[in-house]
Amino acid sequence: MGKHEAPRAGNRPAQRRHRAEPEKKSFDLKLPEISFSKLSQLPKPDWTRLREGLESIAKIGVTPGKSGAAAHQRSYAFNKLHVLLTAGAALLFFLLWLLPTSGTLRFLLYLIPLFLLGFYTVLDALGELLDRKITGRNLLVCVSVLGLLILKQPRAAVFVMLIHRVMLLLEAYLFEKRETMREQIQSMIPAVAVVETEGGLEQRDSKSILPDEVVFVPANEIIPLDGIVMDGVSCVDASALTGTPTTLDVAENSHVYAGCKNLNKPLKIRVTAAYEDSAVSRMVRRVKTASASVSGRSARVEKVLNYLPLALFVAGLILIFVVSIATRRYRLWLYRGLILFVLAAMGDMLLSNRMAYFTGFFNAAQEGILFRDADAVDCFAGTDMMAFSKTGTITEGRYTVAAIYPVDYEERDLLTIAALAECQSTHPIARALREACGIEMHHRSDITMLEETPGRGIHTLFGGRNVYVGNSSLLIDHSIAFDVPSHKGTVVHVAIDNRYAGCIVLNDRMRDNAFDAIEELRVLGLRAAVMLTGDVQSMARPLASSLNFDIVKCELSNEAKIDSLRYLRQSKGNSAPISYVSSKREDQPLLQEAEVGIAFAALTDEQAMDDASIQVMSGNLRSLSKALLLAKRISFAALLDMAITLGSSAVLLVLGLTGVISIWLVALLCLLIRVGTLVHAIYFK
Repeated sequence: MGKHEAPRAGNRPAQRRHRAEPEKKSFDLKLPEISFSKLSQLPKPDWTRLREGLESIAKIGVTPGKSGAAAHQRSYAFNKLHVLLTAGAALLFFLLWLLPTSGTLRFLLYLIPLFLLGFYTVLDALGELLDRKITGRNLLVCVSVLGLLILKQPRAAVFVMLIHRVMLLLEAYLFEKRETMREQIQSMIPAVAVVETEGGLEQRDSKSILPDEVVFVPANEIIPLDGIVMDGVSCVDASALTGTPTTLDVAENSHVYAGCKNLNKPLKIRVTAAYEDSAVSRMVRRVKTASASVSGRSARVEKVLNYLPLALFVAGLILIFVVSIATRRYRLWLYRGLILFVLAAMGDMLLSNRMAYFTGFFNAAQEGILFRDADAVDCFAGTDMMAFSKTGTITEGRYTVAAIYPVDYEERDLLTIAALAECQSTHPIARALREACGIEMHHRSDITMLEETPGRGIHTLFGGRNVYVGNSSLLIDHSIAFDVPSHKGTVVHVAIDNRYAGCIVLNDRMRDNAFDAIEELRVLGLRAAVMLTGDVQSMARPLASSLNFDIVKCELSNEAKIDSLRYLRQSKGNSAPISYVSSKREDQPLLQEAEVGIAFAALTDEQAMDDASIQVMSGNLRSLSKALLLAKRISFAALLDMAITLGSSAVLLVLGLTGVISIWLVALLCLLIRVGTLVHAIYFK
C-alpha cells in the first residue's frame, strides 16, 4: 500500500475494554425471631367496649329495663311520636318534590325527611346487627336506602323508608287493637264490687275478693263474680256470655255467673270462684290462647317463609356482586338487587292470616262461641258429619216424673227408694228423681257400696238393700227379669234385692228450634246427622225421626258411643272430620275422641273449657249453625288472605326482576296489598 489508508470500520480490530466490576457486597438480613408464645401475650382488641358502645347507641329511646331483642324494637310502637314523625316527614317529602331543585342541593334536602323517617329505623337496624339478624327488616331497609343513595336516587330512598315506616305503624296499630279487643271482653266484669262485711257494706276491687265472701248486687248491676244466691229472688240476663237473648230466674241456692246482669231485685251472692276463675276470665283466657295459636296449614307455610328473607337477601347479593360484574351493567343490577331487599323487608306475610283468625275468635266470643285454637276452626269448617248426644242437647235435659208403675210397692215408696239410690249422682235423671221426692243431693252414711255405670244406671247397697236404678241394659247385665214397658218417655227401671220392683217414666222436652237447627246445618254442608243415646229405641227413634236424623244408635254406654264414633270415622268414605255435640259432663271422653268436640250449653261446666274443641255457651241449638258458619268464614278468609299475599309477592318479584316495575311501585303495591288483606281480615263477614 503506497498510501496510508484508514482502516475500514468493518475491518477494525475489536478492542476489549476492561471495566472494573463493582465489588459484590453481601448483606446479612437478620429477621427477628417470631415467638408465638409472645404473640399470645399481646393485648387483644377489646370488642366488649365497642359492643357496649354500640348497644348504648342502639338503646336510645328504649324504655329502661328491656333487654335482648325487645330493646331493639322501638319502631314497633304506635304512639304520638312515631305518628308525628312519619306524618311530618311525609309532608316535607311531598313539599320537596314540588320544589324546582336539582343536583347536590336536591340530594341534601331529601336527607332531611330521610333522617326524620330513618332515625329510629337505623337504631333498630343496629340492634338487629348486634343480635346477628342479618335479614332483619330494618337492616334490609337501611341497606336498600343506602344503595339508592349510591345510585343518586334520594327521592326513591325517602319513599322506601316512608313505606317502611307506614307499614310498621300499621302493624303496631293492629297489635294494640288486639289488646283492646281482649280488654273489651274482660271489661264485662265490674272493676269494683260491694262486699258485705261485719261493719256493713264496702266497695272493694273485684280481684281482691276471695271465695266464700258475700257480695251485694243491686238491680240493674252486673254480677262481679261467680257464686250462689244466698238471699233474693230475681231474673238475670246472661246474653253477654251466651251471645243470644238468655234470661234465667234465680232464687236461693241458684248459681249465677260473672258478667250476667241482675234485672229485678237485689241479690246477696256467696262467691264460689275468685276473679281469675270466673266465667268471663275463663272466656278471656280462651280467646287469648286461641289468638296465640297458629293453624297447621299456616305453620307449614311459615316454615318455608322463614327462609324467604334470607333467600331474597342472598339473591340480591348475587345480582349486585356477581351478575353486575359479569354483565358490566352495575347500576342496573344494583337497582334490581335492591328491589329484592325491599321485598324481603316488607314485613310478616302471614300477619293478615293471623288477624283473620284473631278477629274471628273475638267475633265468635261475642256470639257466645269459643274456639280452642286455629286448628279447631279449620277442622270444624271441613266437617260433614255431626253426632249428637240426645239428653241435654237435642232435649233440654230437664226431666220430670210423668208416671210411676210399681210392682208390689207403693208409688211413693218406689220413688223414694230410687231417689235415695241416686242421692249422690249428678245425672239429670237422678236430679229429677230427687226433686220429685223432695230430696237434696247429699252423702248417706248407710250407703256401703255405690257403682255408677255411664249410659246404664246405678247399683247401690244401702239399708241392707241391693238396689238397681237404670235402663234395661243394667237389669240385663245383672240377669234381672223385667217387663218391657209400652209407656212413652224415658223409662227408669228399679230392682230391689235382684227382683223387679217397677219402673218410673220421665219426660224430657225437646229443645226449641231443634228441627230448624238441624236443617240449617244441612244447608251449610252437613252430610249426615247422627244421634247417639243410651235411651231405648221406643223413646229415641220417634224423636230422631221427627228431626230427620240420618243415623240413630240407641241403648249405648259411653264405651259403645266411642266405638260408634270410631266406626263412623272408618266407614264414612272420606277424610272429613266428625263433630260430636254434648252438654253432659259424662261425655268428656267422647269430646276428646271426636276430631271436633263441641261442649253445648257450656256456661255452667268449667271442665268443658279444657276438654272440648269448641264451647257453645248458650243452650240454643241454632248456635251450632252459627258456629259452623263462623268457622267456614274464618277459615276461608285466612286462606284467601294468605293466597293473595303470597301470590302478589311472587308477581312483584318477577315484575321487579324483569324491570317492568320500579322500586317505587314495588314498595307501594306491597303496602296496598298488605292494607287490603288486613282490612279484609278484620272486617270480613
